[in-house]
Amino acid sequence: LLAQQSPGAPAAAEIDQLTGPIALYPDALVIDILSASMSFDTVKLFAGWLEQNASLKGSELQDAAQKFGFSEPLVALAPFPEVIKMMVEKPDWTMALGQAMTVDKKAVSDSIQRMRAQAQALGNLKTTSQQVVVVTNVIVEKTIAQQVVVVTNTIVQIQPANPQVIYVPTYPQTVYVQQAPPPTYGTVAGAALVGFTVGVIVANNNHYYHHYDDYWDDRQDYARSNQDERQGNSQERQGERQGNQDQRQSSTGSQSRQSGGASAQ
Repeated sequence: LLAQQSPGAPAAAEIDQLTGPIALYPDALVIDILSASMSFDTVKLFAGWLEQNASLKGSELQDAAQKFGFSEPLVALAPFPEVIKMMVEKPDWTMALGQAMTVDKKAVSDSIQRMRAQAQALGNLKTTSQQVVVVTNVIVEKTIAQQVVVVTNTIVQIQPANPQVIYVPTYPQTVYVQQAPPPTYGTVAGAALVGFTVGVIVANNNHYYHHYDDYWDDRQDYARSNQDERQGNSQERQGERQGNQDQRQSSTGSQSRQSGGASAQ
């Protein structure tokens, strides 16, 4: 997908196509999948290693993977063989996602937030017995032209309802454009577009899933710095418009003076 476009960062719509299949996954899985996608050959090697060590489960499997030398994201994904299988069976998608991560990680992160916001607006992303959807508003105050402007950047996080059990959601791509079905007669819930696989139990002290907290701290810092950059660009554009306006007014005044001088002669 990305190889067919002109050099430079991929367009937002193209990145959305890549993040769509995993944007509604729990944060921990999303972050590990993004990191792992940057080396498809290693993911393929890891898939073969998982098959050879199918008798190992849980923390024993992860400890063995770490001892073998696999990266932390892959070690964290070890209890989710269906995720690794998906990445291996869709090499073009995995490599394109990894390339997008290499080109612009922030654009990929923005895309995930964009897709989550779309699904949430349609009623397809909400807190359930499997997951908790947390919406954080990052408020930024800036003074522009002697006025205080308050801007809110929204960050949507998806966390397991039970920290010891992680569910992998299953959903069609229409989850981002199709509204959740209305409740059926006699029930409160409709036939949700998002389903879940069997939950994977992780140890309460499993440190392989703790590193993604730092990611969200970085994400909030980015939201603030991104707002600073946008407002800086806005001020710069405002200055340019003012300069152009002054130039036009100066030119108009000059023409008027010249016209007056000609009439006097």
